[in-house]
Amino acid sequence: MAYKYPVGIIGAGAWGTALAEHLGTCCGHNVLLWSYDKKAAKDIRKNNENSVFLPNIDLSDNIDVTTSIEDITKHCEIIIYATPAHFCSEIACLIAPDIKEDQILVISSKGFREDDGALLSDVWLEKAPQLNKIAILAGPTFAEEVATKKPTTATIACEDTYTLGKIDALFSSTLFRLYYSKDIIGAQVGGAVKNVISIAAGISAGLGMGENFKAAILCRGVIEMMRYTRSIGGERITLAGLSGLGDLILSSHEGSRNYRFGYYLGQGKDVQQAERLVGSTVEGIKSAAILTMQGASHGIDMGIIMAIHSIINGDIDAKRTFYMLLDRPRVNEFNTEDELR
Repeated sequence: MAYKYPVGIIGAGAWGTALAEHLGTCCGHNVLLWSYDKKAAKDIRKNNENSVFLPNIDLSDNIDVTTSIEDITKHCEIIIYATPAHFCSEIACLIAPDIKEDQILVISSKGFREDDGALLSDVWLEKAPQLNKIAILAGPTFAEEVATKKPTTATIACEDTYTLGKIDALFSSTLFRLYYSKDIIGAQVGGAVKNVISIAAGISAGLGMGENFKAAILCRGVIEMMRYTRSIGGERITLAGLSGLGDLILSSHEGSRNYRFGYYLGQGKDVQQAERLVGSTVEGIKSAAILTMQGASHGIDMGIIMAIHSIINGDIDAKRTFYMLLDRPRVNEFNTEDELR
């Protein structure tokens, strides 16, 4: 089928708008951007700017905007999902009947379904089983840096080699380099779990525990990512790449919402105060609860993640929790040779 646009983006928040700007300006594609927010849509149409979610950035003339989500499934060959993870089920249900078998879905949001911890790819396949081309875009990608033409690399994960090449051709520019992976599980786990570990890094900074301990939190956090990934069928090595370690490094300083949220908790603010100070969605809060539940049911040692959930839940003081982590029984850095595979 011939489509009017090579690519459509679901979500005109900061990330969706940044992707549209990259694809429109750096790659020269005509892009259709769906916005739930009518004010943002009007602003993009009238002023070529999204002052609501990505202010002070001139947007490409190649970007068209719509407030009718049906336009995306009707007119776009490649569909990029770029709204927060907690909207995934709702949006998938809404457009699933209109998705066609030849369309490609690229999931660029990070998180799990809230009620059962399902990966977003599984949510889409459940709602739209006719989809046979699903890819995951993951990695260290701050929206503002992508939109302002800073060099960026990311992972594109898909089980189909042809689809990988097609998406790479769509995104390819001197400023945006994609690395291939076939591990769609690991690519999604990294993007979701790093939000929780980023909160932990922020708490340690807020408590004044120093760079040594922050580095330890990040390193042991990657191990917890790897354990969870393997438990649900992904590859550990994926988490050593851009979608795991790379994304975690990016998310572990003050430019990250999750890190700032943790920092405020470490300084003694309660959860509600910390969220207000951040001023936008802190994805790691819900991910911490989901991972704690899933970790317990799978029998996985994820001490940092469980500690963060306990702190957010008000079960234990942050400083005491972190010293308890330090005082756990001494073990080999890797429990068995199997953990390295």
